Amino acid sequence: MGAAGYGHSLGERALLVTALAASSLAAIAPAWVIVPGTLLAGVGGLFLGMVSTPDPGPLGAMITTITGTYIGANVALFYASGSIGWLRDRFNKPWALIGFRVIAAWIGAISCLMLALSIAS
Repeated sequence: MGAAGYGHSLGERALLVTALAASSLAAIAPAWVIVPGTLLAGVGGLFLGMVSTPDPGPLGAMITTITGTYIGANVALFYASGSIGWLRDRFNKPWALIGFRVIAAWIGAISCLMLALSIAS
């Protein structure tokens, strides 16, 4: 999408808003995350693709870079979701669930601060 002319600043801000929405949802209401979280993950992937477009150059190099970004983002998603699933099975205690909500709140706070810095500059 970045090669189609959509700017990086729009994509970066939209990605930060998506991260803020997803992490806020995970921190506030973790039981309701499945459907909206899936939609937010798809939207986040779209905006990640927008900001990951390489600079113009040889077609082969651009395709390689875009493919590497796509594979890397999917591998990161699979590792993150698999790790969280493994941790939830291994540590099925109330403190572990609180820890996941704290991590989600920190991600939300960081994305909120980065969004504010993006808008202010």
